[in-house]
Amino acid sequence: MHPGYTDEEIALMRRDAKRKDEYEINLIKKTAWEEGFAESLNNTIIKIHKNGFDSETIAKLLSLDISYVNEVLKNN
Repeated sequence: MHPGYTDEEIALMRRDAKRKDEYEINLIKKTAWEEGFAESLNNTIIKIHKNGFDSETIAKLLSLDISYVNEVLKNN
């Protein structure tokens, strides 16, 4: 065992470490999902634009701010 700590304190430390690990894993998953969603959305904007729609129409169709649509189109 660990000198200076009771079994209960050790159990609490292990529980807290496990919760921290689970939180960090969930945060990584959430970030990956959001990045994947943003990439898909950007690809959708580009495809719609290639099919002849202007940025204003795309923004209305996808309920997006026109400045976001224009930024995506400018960078691609």
